Amino acid sequence: MNQLLSTLVVCTMKDTYNMKLLTKIAAILMMVSALTGCNKEPVNNGPEPDQPGVEVEYTDDIEFAIEILSVEATAAEVKVEHTGTKDDTWYGFFTTSTNVRVAIDDMVAELTENDDEKVTGLTTGTSKTISLTDLEPETKYYYIVFAITPEGDLYGTEAYETFRTTTEFKVNPAWTVEYTGRQYIGEEEYENTVTVTSTDSNPYFMTIVTKDRFESTEIKTLLTEELDSFKEFIDQYNEYYGVETLFKSWCYDESATDAFGLEPGHTYVAMAIGASEDGNLTGHYAYSGEFQPYEEEMTQAYASWIGDWTFTGANGVAFDINIRKGKSNETFIMTGWEGEEASHCEVIMNWYGDSWMIWSQYIMSGTDQTYGNYDIYFCPVNTENGKGYIGDYPMCIGAVTDDGSRMVGIYEEEGFTFTHMQFIAEWPDGLHPITRTRQFPTFPITVTPATKTKSADCKASPVRRIRNWSK
Repeated sequence: MNQLLSTLVVCTMKDTYNMKLLTKIAAILMMVSALTGCNKEPVNNGPEPDQPGVEVEYTDDIEFAIEILSVEATAAEVKVEHTGTKDDTWYGFFTTSTNVRVAIDDMVAELTENDDEKVTGLTTGTSKTISLTDLEPETKYYYIVFAITPEGDLYGTEAYETFRTTTEFKVNPAWTVEYTGRQYIGEEEYENTVTVTSTDSNPYFMTIVTKDRFESTEIKTLLTEELDSFKEFIDQYNEYYGVETLFKSWCYDESATDAFGLEPGHTYVAMAIGASEDGNLTGHYAYSGEFQPYEEEMTQAYASWIGDWTFTGANGVAFDINIRKGKSNETFIMTGWEGEEASHCEVIMNWYGDSWMIWSQYIMSGTDQTYGNYDIYFCPVNTENGKGYIGDYPMCIGAVTDDGSRMVGIYEEEGFTFTHMQFIAEWPDGLHPITRTRQFPTFPITVTPATKTKSADCKASPVRRIRNWSK
C-alpha cells in the first residue's frame, strides 16, 4: 500500500512539472507566431552609411542652408542644416575659388579618386556646427556643401555662402620703437621725439598714447581709434593750410624719427601702426616701453612767475590771480580771473623766454537744460562797443620791466582795440558772459604779490548764463 502511494505521488509530481513546461513552451510558440506573422517594417536605428547589409534611403531632393556664425582673422564657424534625414551623407569644405561648380567637381574627383574604395570623411545629421581653421587673414572664402553617397553619387541641391576673414593684429618684429627725447629732425630741435628702427618696407605711422589707455583698450580698438584720429589730423591740416596732402605722404616705410607735443605728469607708450597707402590698417604694430616725457629744468625767469599775484588794472579794478607751472619753460596755468564764479576755468599762458603772452583760447564745453550747448572762450573785449572777439588773437604780454616791477601790457592788433579780457560763452543764439562780474582790470595791468591766496579756497560753481550781456 505504501509503495503504491509513493508511486502515485511521484507520478503526480512529474505530471505537474510536465504541465508547467508544456504551458511555457506553448506561450513561447504563441509569441513567436505573433512576431513572425506581423507585417510592420523594421525600425532603422541609423547605422553607419557604409555598414554592410544595410540599405540607406537618401533624400533625392535634399536642400542645404548655411549660416556664418563668426569670422576671425584665421578661423570661422559655420552652421549647416538640411531638409533630409539623419542618414543622408554630405560633405562641406572651404575654398578661395570663385567658381563653385568647378570647385565641387574638383572636390568630388578628389574624394572618389580610388574607385575601389568608398568615400570617407562624410558627415551625417540634419544640423552641424563646423569650425574652420588655418584660414588666411583678409581673404574672401566660399563655404560649399553638397550631398554625396559613400559610393560617390551626388544628389540633392548644393549650397554655398561667402565670408571674408578679418585683419590679424600682431606685433611686427621688424620695428623697434623708442622714445628718444630731445633730438634734431633736420635743422630743427624738438623736445620729445620717437624713433622707429625698421628692417622691412612695411608702411606705418607713429603715435603716442597714455599708458592707461594702452593697457585698458583692446588692440584692434586702439589701432582703429588712432587711425581715425590720424586721418582727422590730416584733414584739419589740409583745411588749415589749403593743401591736399595724401595719407601715404604722412607714413614711413623705413627707419624714421618724429616729434610730439606731450604733457608732463603722464606716462606714455609710443607706437608704430601699420597702414596701407589708402589708409587701411594692415594689422602690424609695435610699441615702446613706457616713458615719461623729457622736461627741462625751470629757468629762474620762468619760475619767478609761479605763485599768487594781484592784477590791478589801469581802472583800479583788481583780481587775485594764481599762476602755476604748466609745461616747464613753455606754459603756465592761470586761475582766479573773474573770481570764484569762474574758478573752474583754467587759462593757458605761453612763455617766450623772458615774458609770457595770453592768446584768446577755448576753455571748455557744456550743456544747459534751458539754453542748450555752449562753448566757453577766454577772449578780448572792447568796452567801447561791448564786443567780445572769439578767434585767434594775442591779447596781452606779461613781463618784468627794467626797474624790476611786473606789468601786463596790451598786445596791439591792427584794426582792433582791446580794453580787457573776459570769459564768454557761445550759445546757439549768440555770445553771453558766464559770471556776474562787470568790472574788469583794464590794460595796462600792474602785477604785485598777493596778500592772500584767493585761488586756494575757490570752489567751482556751475556754469550759468548771464542773460543781460550789456548790463
